[in-house]
Amino acid sequence: HLYYLGLNSGGYDIYRQDNGSFPCGTATIDIRGRQVSGFIDLRDTGSREDREQIATALIREIDKEREFDTFNLTMMHKNKPVDEVLFEMDMVH
Repeated sequence: HLYYLGLNSGGYDIYRQDNGSFPCGTATIDIRGRQVSGFIDLRDTGSREDREQIATALIREIDKEREFDTFNLTMMHKNKPVDEVLFEMDMVH
């Protein structure tokens, strides 16, 4: 599946390309510091691959907006954690 993001008042709506206009989840992200963190509230847990694709789409979007050192993301379904992603930026010299 391919995923894309739409900005909303509190963060991002997450859409699956083949699912039309109904979001499959929402992301709330704190980008105030260099250690970006947040959570995604998923309507369905999906597969591990789906969650990785969602996290990648979100990381790419945040990377457009600001520089960060780490990105910690908790994926939730019905208020219970189902996955955790920690991404660390490597400095290139």
